[in-house]
Amino acid sequence: LTPNRSFGDPFSQNRSGIAVDLNDFAYTIPAVVTGSPGAEAGIKVGDTLLAIGGVGVDKLKSEGIRDEFRRPVGTVLQLLVRSGSEKPRTISLMLRDLL
Repeated sequence: LTPNRSFGDPFSQNRSGIAVDLNDFAYTIPAVVTGSPGAEAGIKVGDTLLAIGGVGVDKLKSEGIRDEFRRPVGTVLQLLVRSGSEKPRTISLMLRDLL
């Protein structure tokens, strides 16, 4: 095997500490890492992610959500999140490496 041009680049990872799954046409949070930016921002398992930076998750799709959570350390994301039947709320989340 021959290394390609990206061989020495650092591996990009999810820096939010939250997982997002598409279930019944909604992007829900099935897991939040304890002590992560997501947990510190108040995101809970079962919450629904509605938008990132004012862009609806239906437009971002799974790849776009993943790309947003892999942005550089220190990036602040504005997430629109809903818990159950409560009114949606905007949460600021600063990305950082978890390892």
